[in-house]
Amino acid sequence: MAPVAGRPQQSQVSPEGSTSLTLLRDAPPALHPLIRRSHGSSGLCKEILEMLKKAPCAGGSSSSTASPQCFGGGSALPDEPESLVALAEQALDLEELEDSMQLKWSNRDERQAAYQRLLDCGVCSPQALLAALTDRSSGRYRLNQLLEEGGCRALKVEAVASLAEQLEVRVRQKIEVST
Repeated sequence: MAPVAGRPQQSQVSPEGSTSLTLLRDAPPALHPLIRRSHGSSGLCKEILEMLKKAPCAGGSSSSTASPQCFGGGSALPDEPESLVALAEQALDLEELEDSMQLKWSNRDERQAAYQRLLDCGVCSPQALLAALTDRSSGRYRLNQLLEEGGCRALKVEAVASLAEQLEVRVRQKIEVST
Protein backbone atom coordinates (compact mmCIF):
# COMPACT_ATOMS: atom_id res chain seq x y z
CA MET A 1 0.00 0.00 0.00
CA ALA A 2 1.21 3.46 -0.73
CA PRO A 3 1.56 5.22 2.60
CA VAL A 4 -0.37 8.43 3.13
CA ALA A 5 1.90 11.30 4.15
CA GLY A 6 2.16 11.53 7.91
CA ARG A 7 0.42 8.20 8.48
CA PRO A 8 1.98 4.95 9.70
CA GLN A 9 2.08 2.16 7.17
CA GLN A 10 0.17 -0.95 8.23
CA SER A 11 1.67 -4.38 8.14
CA GLN A 12 0.35 -6.48 5.29
CA VAL A 13 -1.76 -9.49 6.18
CA SER A 14 -3.44 -11.51 3.45
CA PRO A 15 -7.24 -11.36 3.33
CA GLU A 16 -7.33 -15.07 4.19
CA GLY A 17 -5.18 -14.42 7.24
CA SER A 18 -7.29 -11.45 8.28
CA THR A 19 -10.46 -13.47 7.83
CA SER A 20 -9.09 -16.38 9.84
CA LEU A 21 -7.97 -14.10 12.66
CA THR A 22 -11.40 -12.46 12.81
CA LEU A 23 -13.16 -15.82 12.80
CA LEU A 24 -10.84 -17.20 15.48
CA ARG A 25 -11.45 -14.15 17.65
CA ASP A 26 -15.24 -14.55 17.50
CA ALA A 27 -15.69 -18.35 17.37
CA PRO A 28 -15.95 -20.79 20.26
CA PRO A 29 -12.59 -22.50 20.98
CA ALA A 30 -14.01 -25.86 19.89
CA LEU A 31 -14.21 -24.52 16.32
CA HIS A 32 -10.66 -23.12 16.16
CA PRO A 33 -9.13 -26.28 14.59
CA LEU A 34 -11.75 -26.16 11.82
CA ILE A 35 -10.95 -22.50 11.09
CA ARG A 36 -7.18 -23.10 11.15
CA ARG A 37 -7.27 -25.94 8.64
CA SER A 38 -9.63 -24.26 6.20
CA HIS A 39 -8.23 -22.03 3.50
CA GLY A 40 -10.23 -18.83 3.60
CA SER A 41 -13.91 -18.29 4.09
CA SER A 42 -15.01 -20.23 1.00
CA GLY A 43 -13.17 -23.36 2.11
CA LEU A 44 -14.54 -22.99 5.61
CA CYS A 45 -18.13 -22.70 4.37
CA LYS A 46 -17.73 -25.75 2.15
CA GLU A 47 -16.30 -27.79 5.00
CA ILE A 48 -19.09 -26.73 7.37
CA LEU A 49 -21.74 -27.65 4.80
CA GLU A 50 -20.17 -31.06 4.34
CA MET A 51 -20.03 -31.61 8.10
CA LEU A 52 -23.68 -30.67 8.49
CA LYS A 53 -24.71 -32.87 5.54
CA LYS A 54 -22.88 -35.89 6.97
CA ALA A 55 -24.17 -35.40 10.51
CA PRO A 56 -26.42 -38.33 11.43
CA CYS A 57 -28.81 -35.99 13.22
CA ALA A 58 -28.66 -33.05 10.83
CA GLY A 59 -31.78 -31.11 11.60
CA GLY A 60 -32.45 -33.36 14.58
CA SER A 61 -31.97 -32.87 18.28
CA SER A 62 -29.13 -30.69 19.45
CA SER A 63 -29.09 -32.14 22.94
CA SER A 64 -25.78 -32.33 24.69
CA THR A 65 -26.26 -36.06 25.32
CA ALA A 66 -25.71 -36.94 21.67
CA SER A 67 -22.24 -38.28 20.99
CA PRO A 68 -20.27 -36.21 18.48
CA GLN A 69 -19.41 -37.78 15.14
CA CYS A 70 -15.95 -37.33 13.65
CA PHE A 71 -15.45 -35.97 10.16
CA GLY A 72 -12.40 -34.96 8.12
CA GLY A 73 -9.28 -34.48 10.17
CA GLY A 74 -10.75 -35.93 13.34
CA SER A 75 -12.86 -32.89 14.16
CA ALA A 76 -16.04 -33.53 16.05
CA LEU A 77 -19.34 -32.00 15.08
CA PRO A 78 -20.24 -29.73 17.99
CA ASP A 79 -23.25 -30.60 20.08
CA GLU A 80 -24.77 -27.32 18.97
CA PRO A 81 -24.79 -27.17 15.15
CA GLU A 82 -26.03 -23.59 15.52
CA SER A 83 -22.44 -22.56 16.28
CA LEU A 84 -21.36 -24.02 12.93
CA VAL A 85 -24.15 -22.20 11.14
CA ALA A 86 -23.21 -18.93 12.86
CA LEU A 87 -19.56 -19.45 11.88
CA ALA A 88 -20.54 -20.12 8.25
CA GLU A 89 -22.70 -16.99 8.21
CA GLN A 90 -19.84 -14.91 9.59
CA ALA A 91 -17.45 -16.38 7.00
CA LEU A 92 -19.92 -15.53 4.23
CA ASP A 93 -20.24 -11.97 5.55
CA LEU A 94 -16.46 -11.58 5.49
CA GLU A 95 -16.28 -12.96 1.96
CA GLU A 96 -19.04 -10.59 0.82
CA LEU A 97 -17.27 -7.67 2.50
CA GLU A 98 -14.08 -8.48 0.63
CA ASP A 99 -16.01 -8.80 -2.64
CA SER A 100 -17.76 -5.48 -1.98
CA MET A 101 -14.45 -3.76 -1.44
CA GLN A 102 -13.22 -4.83 -4.87
CA LEU A 103 -15.79 -2.44 -6.31
CA LYS A 104 -13.86 0.66 -5.20
CA TRP A 105 -10.37 -0.49 -4.24
CA SER A 106 -8.78 -1.68 -7.47
CA ASN A 107 -5.25 -1.62 -6.02
CA ARG A 108 -4.79 -4.94 -4.22
CA ASP A 109 -2.38 -3.64 -1.56
CA GLU A 110 -4.64 -0.70 -0.70
CA ARG A 111 -7.67 -3.01 -0.63
CA GLN A 112 -5.93 -5.45 1.71
CA ALA A 113 -4.86 -2.64 4.03
CA ALA A 114 -8.37 -1.15 4.03
CA TYR A 115 -9.91 -4.61 4.60
CA GLN A 116 -7.63 -5.22 7.58
CA ARG A 117 -8.42 -1.77 8.98
CA LEU A 118 -12.17 -2.37 8.68
CA LEU A 119 -11.89 -5.74 10.42
CA ASP A 120 -9.84 -4.13 13.19
CA CYS A 121 -12.65 -1.58 13.65
CA GLY A 122 -15.39 -4.23 13.75
CA VAL A 123 -16.69 -3.64 10.23
CA CYS A 124 -17.13 -7.33 9.34
CA SER A 125 -19.99 -7.42 6.83
CA PRO A 126 -21.40 -5.51 3.87
CA GLN A 127 -24.18 -4.26 6.17
CA ALA A 128 -21.60 -2.84 8.60
CA LEU A 129 -19.70 -1.28 5.70
CA LEU A 130 -22.92 0.33 4.48
CA ALA A 131 -23.55 1.71 7.97
CA ALA A 132 -20.03 3.19 8.04
CA LEU A 133 -20.61 4.68 4.59
CA THR A 134 -23.85 6.38 5.55
CA ASP A 135 -22.87 7.57 9.05
CA ARG A 136 -21.99 11.26 8.94
CA SER A 137 -22.70 12.05 12.58
CA SER A 138 -19.39 13.86 12.98
CA GLY A 139 -19.78 15.81 9.74
CA ARG A 140 -17.54 13.38 7.83
CA TYR A 141 -18.13 9.87 6.58
CA ARG A 142 -17.30 7.46 9.39
CA LEU A 143 -15.71 5.09 6.87
CA ASN A 144 -13.22 7.73 5.77
CA GLN A 145 -12.37 8.56 9.38
CA LEU A 146 -11.69 4.88 10.12
CA LEU A 147 -9.55 4.51 7.01
CA GLU A 148 -7.51 7.66 7.59
CA GLU A 149 -6.93 6.85 11.25
CA GLY A 150 -5.47 3.54 10.09
CA GLY A 151 -3.18 5.13 7.52
CA CYS A 152 -5.35 4.27 4.52
CA ARG A 153 -6.56 6.56 1.81
CA ALA A 154 -10.10 7.93 2.17
CA LEU A 155 -12.67 7.46 -0.57
CA LYS A 156 -13.85 10.41 -2.63
CA VAL A 157 -17.42 11.60 -2.08
CA GLU A 158 -18.52 10.18 -5.44
CA ALA A 159 -16.98 6.81 -4.64
CA VAL A 160 -18.71 6.75 -1.24
CA ALA A 161 -22.10 7.45 -2.85
CA SER A 162 -21.56 4.84 -5.57
CA LEU A 163 -20.37 2.17 -3.13
CA ALA A 164 -23.27 2.90 -0.78
CA GLU A 165 -25.72 2.47 -3.65
CA GLN A 166 -24.15 -0.84 -4.72
CA LEU A 167 -24.12 -2.12 -1.13
CA GLU A 168 -27.78 -1.18 -0.64
CA VAL A 169 -28.64 -3.35 -3.64
CA ARG A 170 -26.59 -6.27 -2.23
CA VAL A 171 -28.15 -5.94 1.22
CA ARG A 172 -31.68 -5.83 -0.26
CA GLN A 173 -30.93 -8.92 -2.35
CA LYS A 174 -29.65 -10.75 0.71
CA ILE A 175 -32.80 -9.84 2.65
CA GLU A 176 -35.00 -11.04 -0.23
CA VAL A 177 -33.14 -14.35 -0.43
CA SER A 178 -33.36 -14.97 3.31
CA THR A 179 -37.10 -14.28 3.53
